[in-house]
Amino acid sequence: MAIKKKQRRRWMIFFTFAMCIIIFLIYSWNDKIPDSIYLEAGERNEVNLRLPFNASIEVQSSEAVMNKDIYVAKVNPAINQPFSIYIPKTGKYELSLKLFGIWNVKDIEVNAIEPEYLLPVGFPVGIYLQSDGIFVIGTSKLTDCQGNTSEPAKDIVKTGDYIVKMNGKKIPNKESFMRMLNENGMQDIQLTIRREKEEVDVRVHPVNTAPGEYKLGLWVRDDTQGIGTVTYIDKKNQFGALGHGISDSDTSLLMEAAAGSLYETDIYTIIKGTAGSPGSLSGTICYGRDHQYGTIDANTVRGIFGTVNEKLKQQVQGEWILAGYKQDVHKGNAHIRTNIDGTTKDYKIQILEVNVSSHNNQKGIVLQVTDEELLKKTGGIVQGMSGSPIIQDGKLIGAVTHVFIQDSTKGYGIFLEEMKQMSEK
Repeated sequence: MAIKKKQRRRWMIFFTFAMCIIIFLIYSWNDKIPDSIYLEAGERNEVNLRLPFNASIEVQSSEAVMNKDIYVAKVNPAINQPFSIYIPKTGKYELSLKLFGIWNVKDIEVNAIEPEYLLPVGFPVGIYLQSDGIFVIGTSKLTDCQGNTSEPAKDIVKTGDYIVKMNGKKIPNKESFMRMLNENGMQDIQLTIRREKEEVDVRVHPVNTAPGEYKLGLWVRDDTQGIGTVTYIDKKNQFGALGHGISDSDTSLLMEAAAGSLYETDIYTIIKGTAGSPGSLSGTICYGRDHQYGTIDANTVRGIFGTVNEKLKQQVQGEWILAGYKQDVHKGNAHIRTNIDGTTKDYKIQILEVNVSSHNNQKGIVLQVTDEELLKKTGGIVQGMSGSPIIQDGKLIGAVTHVFIQDSTKGYGIFLEEMKQMSEK
């Protein structure tokens, strides 16, 4: 009896250990399974979730079936094998992933949509953004006319704040801020600042630094500009660009924009990327209404978005292609569309990794430039190429976002799906 008890104990320990390993493996792979997928309504869709384990997939709707001709609510695809699903009309549905057909591992949102066609762009533009308020970079010490030193705004106004009013009056730009400050003189100033989406009032005592000149010891900015690449245009003339937001150069904080525009740009220098030193595209931005390409409506962590005009559309080469989603992206051959020397071209790349986790908004795709021509010209990915469309299997699937500092041939990309979701908010 004692021997049988020991054997049962060993089997229980083994079973518990095995279950712990299974649970660990399942949940470690959870982020590698998409939270949502996009399918074409009214068509039979082949889907491969690239499951690392055997699981049953069950649809939670009588309208969506796993076979167009025969109603099947559940399938059991083999590891890393596709299955088909048919949804007759647009809408949101749900798939349940179950281990052993019992244990619910993950629910996946299914978006049944009409196919969307986009125009990949791939050439650089000048970007100008005006901040939504006067952006505070930092505070500093001041010396008044009597030689006394102080830091009046310290611990009152903070880096990242936006000053929107002075003594109850709106401040349109930095020049107005300085003028209103000097007109106020030595009296305490009430500043209305926006901090983390909330407005608060603070009081600061100005310092008289020279005859007729008053300061608060604030470093401020009201605009920013740079060069980036437009990713796509849709049928409504809406664009997406960059794949990441425009941040302040001193604080690295995302700029909250009130307005902005796209302009023509002339690239005159390519600085090649090397190990430890990312390269860049250098050029001039051609400001003025005659050189404007469109307006910017939003600056977000996943790119800038807005409306283009006919002038930009006339510059775009190529055809409208299908929008691709996370489930369409796979390791292997692809290409990026970019313009570094006046000609928009497609250059060969390899997609090395695909991470569908929602925690990697800007870095879901790891890619490597393999095109000899592009490597010769730029060394790989350089600053200014952010937003270059990534195309695979005839679909627009994403945009280049970052370069590896130690290897300029490699970089990250954002899924088109992530950009589109942000543009629709």
